[in-house]
Amino acid sequence: MTNRSFKPIAYREEKFSVPIEQQFETSCLPLAGIFELTKKDGEKIEIKEKRKLERLQILYKHTFRNSFLQPLGLLEWHLITTSKFLESTSIYKIERPKSRFTVNELVELILTKQKGEEDK
Repeated sequence: MTNRSFKPIAYREEKFSVPIEQQFETSCLPLAGIFELTKKDGEKIEIKEKRKLERLQILYKHTFRNSFLQPLGLLEWHLITTSKFLESTSIYKIERPKSRFTVNELVELILTKQKGEEDK
Protein backbone atom coordinates (compact mmCIF):
# COMPACT_ATOMS: atom_id res chain seq x y z
CA MET A 1 0.00 0.00 0.00
CA THR A 2 1.10 3.52 -0.61
CA ASN A 3 -0.20 6.46 1.38
CA ARG A 4 -0.63 8.79 -1.59
CA SER A 5 -4.38 8.31 -1.85
CA PHE A 6 -5.09 8.39 1.92
CA LYS A 7 -5.85 11.42 4.09
CA PRO A 8 -3.54 12.08 7.06
CA ILE A 9 -5.10 11.73 10.51
CA ALA A 10 -5.05 15.18 12.13
CA TYR A 11 -1.64 16.73 11.60
CA ARG A 12 0.40 13.57 11.89
CA GLU A 13 2.55 12.92 8.88
CA GLU A 14 2.90 9.14 9.22
CA LYS A 15 -0.62 8.02 10.16
CA PHE A 16 -3.38 7.87 7.59
CA SER A 17 -7.09 7.12 7.42
CA VAL A 18 -7.68 4.05 5.27
CA PRO A 19 -11.29 3.86 4.02
CA ILE A 20 -12.87 0.40 4.46
CA GLU A 21 -16.57 1.03 3.91
CA GLN A 22 -17.06 -2.14 1.85
CA GLN A 23 -15.32 -4.34 4.45
CA PHE A 24 -16.90 -2.85 7.58
CA GLU A 25 -18.93 -5.29 9.72
CA THR A 26 -22.11 -3.76 11.10
CA SER A 27 -23.38 -6.67 13.22
CA CYS A 28 -22.17 -7.60 16.70
CA LEU A 29 -19.44 -10.25 16.77
CA PRO A 30 -18.01 -12.23 19.70
CA LEU A 31 -14.59 -11.17 20.94
CA ALA A 32 -12.09 -13.79 19.78
CA GLY A 33 -9.38 -12.68 22.20
CA ILE A 34 -7.16 -9.81 23.26
CA PHE A 35 -3.65 -9.44 21.91
CA GLU A 36 -1.14 -7.13 23.59
CA LEU A 37 1.47 -6.13 21.03
CA THR A 38 4.97 -5.13 22.15
CA LYS A 39 8.29 -4.54 20.39
CA LYS A 40 11.60 -6.23 21.16
CA ASP A 41 15.12 -6.66 19.82
CA GLY A 42 15.75 -9.73 17.72
CA GLU A 43 14.04 -11.17 14.66
CA LYS A 44 11.58 -13.74 15.99
CA ILE A 45 7.89 -13.12 16.72
CA GLU A 46 6.78 -14.70 19.99
CA ILE A 47 3.27 -15.24 21.33
CA LYS A 48 2.38 -16.31 24.86
CA GLU A 49 -1.03 -16.89 26.37
CA LYS A 50 -1.38 -15.04 29.65
CA ARG A 51 -2.91 -16.65 32.72
CA LYS A 52 -4.55 -15.59 35.96
CA LEU A 53 -3.36 -12.28 37.45
CA GLU A 54 -1.23 -11.36 34.43
CA ARG A 55 -4.46 -10.98 32.46
CA LEU A 56 -5.91 -8.54 35.00
CA GLN A 57 -2.69 -6.53 34.93
CA ILE A 58 -2.79 -6.30 31.13
CA LEU A 59 -6.41 -5.11 31.11
CA TYR A 60 -5.73 -2.57 33.86
CA LYS A 61 -2.64 -1.28 32.04
CA HIS A 62 -4.64 -0.77 28.84
CA THR A 63 -7.79 0.65 30.44
CA PHE A 64 -8.31 4.15 29.08
CA ARG A 65 -7.68 6.73 31.79
CA ASN A 66 -7.07 4.08 34.45
CA SER A 67 -5.62 6.81 36.68
CA PHE A 68 -9.22 8.00 37.22
CA LEU A 69 -10.40 4.69 38.68
CA GLN A 70 -9.15 5.18 42.24
CA PRO A 71 -10.15 8.85 42.68
CA LEU A 72 -13.64 8.02 41.36
CA GLY A 73 -13.98 4.98 43.64
CA LEU A 74 -14.16 2.59 40.68
CA LEU A 75 -11.26 0.20 41.42
CA GLU A 76 -13.53 -2.50 42.87
CA TRP A 77 -16.01 -2.12 39.99
CA HIS A 78 -13.17 -2.37 37.47
CA LEU A 79 -11.79 -5.53 39.11
CA ILE A 80 -15.20 -7.23 39.22
CA THR A 81 -16.05 -6.24 35.65
CA THR A 82 -12.72 -7.31 34.16
CA SER A 83 -12.76 -10.56 36.14
CA LYS A 84 -16.16 -11.47 34.69
CA PHE A 85 -15.01 -10.46 31.25
CA LEU A 86 -11.94 -12.71 31.53
CA GLU A 87 -14.05 -15.79 32.22
CA SER A 88 -14.70 -16.07 28.50
CA THR A 89 -11.78 -14.24 26.91
CA SER A 90 -8.21 -15.33 26.17
CA ILE A 91 -5.37 -12.82 26.40
CA TYR A 92 -2.09 -13.15 24.55
CA LYS A 93 1.11 -11.13 24.52
CA ILE A 94 2.83 -10.85 21.15
CA GLU A 95 6.41 -9.62 21.00
CA ARG A 96 7.44 -8.46 17.54
CA PRO A 97 10.83 -7.36 16.21
CA LYS A 98 11.52 -3.61 16.12
CA SER A 99 13.72 -4.04 13.10
CA ARG A 100 11.30 -5.17 10.39
CA PHE A 101 7.76 -4.96 9.00
CA THR A 102 5.71 -7.81 10.49
CA VAL A 103 2.05 -6.94 9.97
CA ASN A 104 1.34 -9.81 7.55
CA GLU A 105 2.95 -12.36 9.87
CA LEU A 106 1.06 -10.94 12.86
CA VAL A 107 -2.29 -11.15 11.09
CA GLU A 108 -1.61 -14.79 10.16
CA LEU A 109 -0.51 -15.60 13.71
CA ILE A 110 -3.61 -14.00 15.25
CA LEU A 111 -5.98 -15.68 12.81
CA THR A 112 -4.31 -19.06 13.39
CA LYS A 113 -4.51 -18.61 17.17
CA GLN A 114 -8.16 -17.57 16.95
CA LYS A 115 -8.98 -20.56 14.73
CA GLY A 116 -7.35 -22.87 17.29
CA GLU A 117 -9.53 -21.39 20.04
CA GLU A 118 -12.68 -22.04 17.98
CA ASP A 119 -11.71 -25.69 17.51
CA LYS A 120 -11.53 -26.33 21.27
